[in-house]
Amino acid sequence: MFEQGLRSIFREAWPTADIKAKEFDSMLQRRFVEGCFDPTLQQFLRLHARNDDFETTVGKACQYLDAQEQAKLAAVGKKSNVRFAMNDPEPNPILPILDWLQKVLQTVLDNQNQRPEVKIGET
Repeated sequence: MFEQGLRSIFREAWPTADIKAKEFDSMLQRRFVEGCFDPTLQQFLRLHARNDDFETTVGKACQYLDAQEQAKLAAVGKKSNVRFAMNDPEPNPILPILDWLQKVLQTVLDNQNQRPEVKIGET
Protein backbone atom coordinates (compact mmCIF):
# COMPACT_ATOMS: atom_id res chain seq x y z
CA MET A 1 0.00 0.00 0.00
CA PHE A 2 2.84 2.35 0.84
CA GLU A 3 4.45 1.69 -2.54
CA GLN A 4 1.19 2.41 -4.36
CA GLY A 5 0.70 5.61 -2.34
CA LEU A 6 4.17 6.82 -3.31
CA ARG A 7 3.50 6.10 -6.98
CA SER A 8 0.17 7.95 -6.84
CA ILE A 9 1.71 10.99 -5.19
CA PHE A 10 4.54 10.95 -7.73
CA ARG A 11 2.06 10.89 -10.66
CA GLU A 12 0.12 13.80 -9.15
CA ALA A 13 3.26 15.85 -8.51
CA TRP A 14 4.95 15.10 -11.86
CA PRO A 15 2.27 13.98 -14.33
CA THR A 16 4.56 14.21 -17.37
CA ALA A 17 7.71 12.75 -15.77
CA ASP A 18 9.01 9.26 -16.55
CA ILE A 19 8.88 7.19 -13.37
CA LYS A 20 11.63 4.93 -14.76
CA ALA A 21 14.13 7.81 -15.09
CA LYS A 22 17.16 7.36 -12.82
CA GLU A 23 16.65 10.58 -10.83
CA PHE A 24 12.96 9.90 -10.13
CA ASP A 25 13.57 6.21 -9.43
CA SER A 26 16.25 7.03 -6.85
CA MET A 27 13.99 9.68 -5.30
CA LEU A 28 11.13 7.17 -4.96
CA GLN A 29 13.51 4.59 -3.54
CA ARG A 30 14.89 7.04 -0.97
CA ARG A 31 11.37 8.13 0.09
CA PHE A 32 10.30 4.50 0.35
CA VAL A 33 13.21 3.58 2.63
CA GLU A 34 12.75 6.70 4.78
CA GLY A 35 9.02 6.04 5.10
CA CYS A 36 9.32 2.44 6.32
CA PHE A 37 7.93 2.06 9.83
CA ASP A 38 10.49 -0.52 10.96
CA PRO A 39 14.02 0.82 11.68
CA THR A 40 15.54 -2.63 11.11
CA LEU A 41 13.86 -2.79 7.70
CA GLN A 42 15.27 0.65 6.89
CA GLN A 43 18.74 -0.50 7.88
CA PHE A 44 18.37 -3.70 5.86
CA LEU A 45 17.32 -1.77 2.75
CA ARG A 46 20.09 0.79 3.16
CA LEU A 47 22.63 -2.04 3.27
CA HIS A 48 21.21 -4.48 0.73
CA ALA A 49 19.27 -2.34 -1.77
CA ARG A 50 21.36 0.78 -2.19
CA ASN A 51 22.35 -0.08 -5.79
CA ASP A 52 18.91 -1.41 -6.79
CA ASP A 53 16.01 0.36 -8.47
CA PHE A 54 12.71 1.23 -6.79
CA GLU A 55 10.87 -1.96 -7.75
CA THR A 56 13.71 -4.22 -6.62
CA THR A 57 13.92 -2.34 -3.32
CA VAL A 58 10.19 -2.83 -2.76
CA GLY A 59 10.60 -6.54 -3.57
CA LYS A 60 13.42 -6.89 -1.03
CA ALA A 61 11.30 -5.13 1.58
CA CYS A 62 8.47 -7.62 0.96
CA GLN A 63 10.88 -10.54 1.25
CA TYR A 64 12.28 -9.14 4.49
CA LEU A 65 8.80 -8.71 6.00
CA ASP A 66 7.76 -12.19 4.89
CA ALA A 67 10.88 -13.67 6.49
CA GLN A 68 10.19 -11.78 9.71
CA GLU A 69 6.61 -13.06 9.75
CA GLN A 70 7.75 -16.64 9.16
CA ALA A 71 10.26 -16.33 11.99
CA LYS A 72 7.54 -15.09 14.34
CA LEU A 73 5.23 -17.95 13.37
CA ALA A 74 8.00 -20.47 13.86
CA ALA A 75 8.83 -19.03 17.28
CA VAL A 76 5.20 -19.21 18.40
CA GLY A 77 4.86 -22.81 17.23
CA LYS A 78 7.81 -24.07 19.24
CA LYS A 79 7.28 -25.30 22.75
CA SER A 80 9.84 -24.06 25.18
CA ASN A 81 11.76 -26.64 27.16
CA VAL A 82 11.93 -26.02 30.88
CA ARG A 83 14.17 -28.09 33.08
CA PHE A 84 14.40 -27.78 36.82
CA ALA A 85 17.64 -28.33 38.67
CA MET A 86 17.15 -30.72 41.55
CA ASN A 87 19.22 -30.12 44.66
CA ASP A 88 18.61 -33.57 46.13
CA PRO A 89 20.92 -36.08 44.48
CA GLU A 90 19.78 -39.65 44.12
CA PRO A 91 20.51 -41.68 47.27
CA ASN A 92 23.60 -43.83 47.00
CA PRO A 93 22.88 -47.39 48.22
CA ILE A 94 26.49 -47.88 49.33
CA LEU A 95 26.51 -45.01 51.84
CA PRO A 96 24.61 -46.83 54.63
CA ILE A 97 26.98 -49.80 54.33
CA LEU A 98 30.02 -47.52 54.51
CA ASP A 99 28.58 -45.75 57.56
CA TRP A 100 28.01 -49.09 59.28
CA LEU A 101 31.57 -50.26 58.47
CA GLN A 102 32.98 -47.02 59.82
CA LYS A 103 31.09 -47.51 63.12
CA VAL A 104 32.36 -51.10 63.41
CA LEU A 105 35.93 -49.95 62.73
CA GLN A 106 35.65 -47.14 65.25
CA THR A 107 34.34 -49.58 67.87
CA VAL A 108 37.22 -51.99 67.20
CA LEU A 109 39.77 -49.16 67.44
CA ASP A 110 38.24 -47.84 70.65
CA ASN A 111 38.32 -51.30 72.25
CA GLN A 112 41.80 -52.18 70.97
CA ASN A 113 43.66 -50.80 73.99
CA GLN A 114 41.32 -52.40 76.53
CA ARG A 115 42.05 -55.79 78.01
CA PRO A 116 39.32 -58.30 77.50
CA GLU A 117 37.41 -59.32 80.59
CA VAL A 118 37.57 -62.99 81.25
CA LYS A 119 35.22 -64.48 83.84
CA ILE A 120 36.35 -67.78 85.12
CA GLY A 121 33.89 -70.27 86.31
CA GLU A 122 31.04 -69.31 84.05
CA THR A 123 29.75 -71.64 81.43
